[in-house]
Amino acid sequence: MSAGSRLLLLGLRGSGKTTYLAALWHLLEANETRSALTLDSLQPDRGYLNRIRNSWLAVEEVGRTPIRTAESVTLALREQSTEKRVEITIPDLSGESFRLQWSMRKATRAYSDYVNECVGVLLFVHPDAVRKIPLIAPRNGSQVGPSVEEIRPWTPEETPTQVQLVELIQFVLLLRKLADPLRIAIIISAWDLIKDPMLPAAWLDSRLPLLSQYVRANPQELEFRAYGVSALGGDLKKDREKLLSQPMPSLRAWILERALEADGDLTAPLRFVLRLGMNSVAA
Repeated sequence: MSAGSRLLLLGLRGSGKTTYLAALWHLLEANETRSALTLDSLQPDRGYLNRIRNSWLAVEEVGRTPIRTAESVTLALREQSTEKRVEITIPDLSGESFRLQWSMRKATRAYSDYVNECVGVLLFVHPDAVRKIPLIAPRNGSQVGPSVEEIRPWTPEETPTQVQLVELIQFVLLLRKLADPLRIAIIISAWDLIKDPMLPAAWLDSRLPLLSQYVRANPQELEFRAYGVSALGGDLKKDREKLLSQPMPSLRAWILERALEADGDLTAPLRFVLRLGMNSVAA
């Protein structure tokens, strides 16, 4: 993998992008636990990464990226098993910017230029922020759907989450100029909220079937894996004392993919989209 690989964090507002980035930075920089990717060198400007990491360490709201002040992060990494080095660029874009991109059907020139050579996407979904497709239910035995008085004009905000995400992926494919398939790591954040034992791919199939079918039905253009990630490790309020008492903060965060046993190595999605290590595609 050549230096300067471009990755994209894609997700709507509140999907967990910045929290994951904060936990990932702590894992890499603190070197408290073993991970398949490590820092090869430190980037000169680490102010933004340290700010969001400090909030993560304090078990405080990491915050949302303001739409007009998107941050860009560069990480120089090394794969421990092969000593292969790779430099990646990851812009932390506002979820609101993606919503506006979808609703207005426009992208900035800077976004278009960046996506031109994007090698992979980390697509974030929060279980509690999934807007579902409304169902038409019978009323009064025979009447179907709302009454005339209840009908409201359609607005983009009412569109199901999975419809927006599928189109945002299509925008990336439209703008992207690289010939090889785009690799997408679908990250279901706040996985600690999922109480039933299930794999992330199964959750994706049941909760976001349109998105699941889309990424599975286009193997010539897309390769994907689904991950469940708890970047914080619990609830900000209910679990705060427990999380603060953890002497090794890196152990708060965990991830799972094809087995129900959690793993602490948050670099797995990066390795997949960068084609490092095991390169098989999810079934």
